[in-house]
Amino acid sequence: GRTKLNIKLNTNSFIHIFTPSGQKLQTLETHDLAFSLSWVDNETIIYSDGETTHKTNGFVIIHHLKTGDKKIFYTCPLNYKAGDIKVSPDGTKVIFNLRPAFGRTVEHKTVVGNLSTFETKEVGIVGSIAGWLPDNKHVIVATNLNRSMTKKFNDRTGVIAKYNVKEDKLEVIKEAAGFYMLENLSPDGRYLYYGKHTH
Repeated sequence: GRTKLNIKLNTNSFIHIFTPSGQKLQTLETHDLAFSLSWVDNETIIYSDGETTHKTNGFVIIHHLKTGDKKIFYTCPLNYKAGDIKVSPDGTKVIFNLRPAFGRTVEHKTVVGNLSTFETKEVGIVGSIAGWLPDNKHVIVATNLNRSMTKKFNDRTGVIAKYNVKEDKLEVIKEAAGFYMLENLSPDGRYLYYGKHTH
């Protein structure tokens, strides 16, 4: 099952899949470092791929491990790459960020998609994504109310918030000066591991 597998990523454009005991199960070749990856189900992964250099597109790929079937779920706009890919607990939806692939010449964006129909849409929240809550309706995110990159961290208002994907609404949980970075959310949605920059 999904919980019995470990994934190790390296910079040689491969995804290595191991058991917890260290036995290699599979090696997948990618076009670039797959720096964001999530499980769809026990046999399927979704990850970022594509060259992430100036004037190129990144991709979000769905890969069925047993059959080897690989499909492009999403083609990033020019100069963007995907990150923070998180699949809902029921395996029906995905949310991810679009970040500049080269420097900071474009604004960050966030995309929500249906894994069955491949329908996607940009949504109003931009920030790091910790994960989905068990209700499959909300994700925990960190964002900033004044995102100017010219401001010092203490001049920004950082928030950790619960985001309603369907209604495109944000409910602030915690707010303070600085910049929050989310790392992980426990499967039951009760615990959150995060960092905070204040200067």
